[in-house]
Formats: sequence, C-alpha cells, structure tokens
Amino acid sequence: MSLTKDDFTSNEFLSPPYLNLEDETIEIVGYIMKTSNNSSSTQGKQYHKVVVSNGVGKEIQVIAWEKLTNKISALQMGQICLIGPLKAIKANPRYNSGNVDFQLLIKENTIVQTFGYHHNEGSNADELEEVSIPEAYSLLDKIIKVQGIIRTLPREHKNRGYDCVIGAITDCDYKLEFKLSFGKLTLPLKMGQSVIMKGTMAKVTHGPPNLMIREEMDIEILETPIVSFVDIMKGFRSKK
Repeated sequence: MSLTKDDFTSNEFLSPPYLNLEDETIEIVGYIMKTSNNSSSTQGKQYHKVVVSNGVGKEIQVIAWEKLTNKISALQMGQICLIGPLKAIKANPRYNSGNVDFQLLIKENTIVQTFGYHHNEGSNADELEEVSIPEAYSLLDKIIKVQGIIRTLPREHKNRGYDCVIGAITDCDYKLEFKLSFGKLTLPLKMGQSVIMKGTMAKVTHGPPNLMIREEMDIEILETPIVSFVDIMKGFRSKK
C-alpha cells in the first residue's frame, strides 16, 4: 500500500460536520511539516507533538502524552502518514503550532502508519526549476529551488516546543524567511553569501509563508563574491 498527495485528507473532512470536537474517530492523512526534536515536559507530564499538513492549507497539531509519546516520536519531517483514530479537542492558541483551532489527541488505540516522503515526490534538486523569491510566495505546498543571498544569519530557535533554525535570504529587493526543522546548522554561512536552497513553501500562523528546509544538504553555497551589507538590507519586502 502506498499513499500520495491525492490521498491526503481534504479541507472538507477537517471541518464540521465531518469533524467535531470530542469526536474520537478522526483519521488524518498528510505529511509531517513540524516535529518536536525531543519529548518535552509541562506540569510534570511528558508530551510530544507533530504538525501534519494536508497539502492544501490545513496544518493540524497532533499531540501525545506520557507513555503514548512513542507512537509519534520517531516521525520525521516530510514523512507521509496515516494516523488514527484520534480525538479532536480544542487547541490552546498559546501552544498551538497548527493553523486550525483544534488539535488531535493520540489515544491508546491510535495506529500510525508511514508511506515514504512527500518531500521526495519530484523533489530531486536537479529536476526542480529554479524560481525567484517573489515567485516562491505563490507556490504554497510546492517543493522549490530558490537562489538568494543570506540576509539574516540562521539562528537556533525554540517555538512552542519545537527546536528549529531560522534565517532569511534576499534578492536585494524581496526577502524570504527559511526554517530548518533540526536544531543545529553546521554550514559556515555568512551574511552576503549566495546560496541555493531547496524546500517546501508553507504557511505560518503569523506573517508571510516560509521556506521549510528538511536537511542541511538542501542548502548549496555558491562561490560568488560576498554582497555588501548595504545591498542586502535593501531586500526587506515580502508577500502574503
């Protein structure tokens, strides 16, 4: 059995009357776009969470508590998965990393199945057509290759239980923020350095879309002259 984007749960089935709070029979098919690096703790209880994208705009937080964390702790960025049954519960906006007002709770009888990587569907870097930064904003949920200049050096960041690395590139007019799901970056990137990045354009809760990069090898450093600080600071515009 294999699953592709055509099998992902539609927006219709992630809304009433098909999905209602306290329903314990929910199943979701999509790909992992965020995952906690480690199980975290709150009020003495261990939890692990992932965010599943349905490929057409919905991002749903899936959370497991205590001994059930091992059901989702091994999931990786880009993996296609079928998870269910799950319980739909209201999400606390303060801790919700999805873009819907509910989250899905892992239960004792929840089964998690994986089916390869969404990232790999037509994502060979040599086969991808390079797009400009302005063009990238219109390619939501698409895997793209984009060239730019490092405007904001990548820095480690923890947000709602997720460790990631965030930074920004520019074309000296527009800028594009990028995010890596792993907590450390070993590449010796410098401001003004030209790079080519491969990743998936994804909506975020606040602000314009980000380029979500799965692994360090999806960043290529180009041997070109360093662009001046004055020029890269001109690239501050973004698109919704």
